[in-house]
Amino acid sequence: DLIILDEDGNERTRFTFPRQRRGRRLCLADFFRPEESGQTDVVGLQVVTVGSRIGEETAKLFEANSYRDYLELHGLSVQLAEALAEYWHARVRA
Repeated sequence: DLIILDEDGNERTRFTFPRQRRGRRLCLADFFRPEESGQTDVVGLQVVTVGSRIGEETAKLFEANSYRDYLELHGLSVQLAEALAEYWHARVRA
């Protein structure tokens, strides 16, 4: 499990990751310091969105049977969100 602590060191939430079925049987939590070490590690989390308005507009296009426009706008919004995630990931790494 990866345990997320609040500012006071109390458990805020916990993520349980599945282990690989073969090999070293690792999971994402294995790449963070264990609780027994007595040291606190840091995890970077990000959430990106292009906003709720895109969802509203794509729903209108879908209801209007404008499937091509719907698919193009939906695809554009997915690619924009992905690009924004990549941008922030690069900034964090830098």
